[in-house]
Amino acid sequence: MYERFEEASREVVILAQEEARRLGKSRIGTEFILLALIGQETGLASRILKSLGANVTEVRSKVEQLTAFSPGTSNNEIFRYSPTAERAVIESSKKALQLKSNLICTEHLLLALIEEQESVAVKVLMDLGISPEQVRIKVYETLND
Repeated sequence: MYERFEEASREVVILAQEEARRLGKSRIGTEFILLALIGQETGLASRILKSLGANVTEVRSKVEQLTAFSPGTSNNEIFRYSPTAERAVIESSKKALQLKSNLICTEHLLLALIEEQESVAVKVLMDLGISPEQVRIKVYETLND
């Protein structure tokens, strides 16, 4: 599946692993994908999130509040997605196809991420005053410009 990921989206996967490792986790949850999306500055998702008022420092702080540190994850840890994050990654492929893209871009990951209404990522965004609908509208506005 990653063969369809554009370079920025591949970097998001790596950044999400790093964020999970930083908090001692071996599972990549939606919150780590969100952190990676905003932290991967060349991707469209980062620009969209920032235009809505999010920043990496606030997102990281909210994630840390919601995610307890778990000591003991090694650098050689094999990371797996949480079920919610896995659905979002799979859904990103569908979003790309719906938007007539052969590549999965960061905005497709972001659109798929906000579909997971009960996810930690959506909770973080809501805590920052950003609704999934605002994100969706901004993505489509940006893509149509």
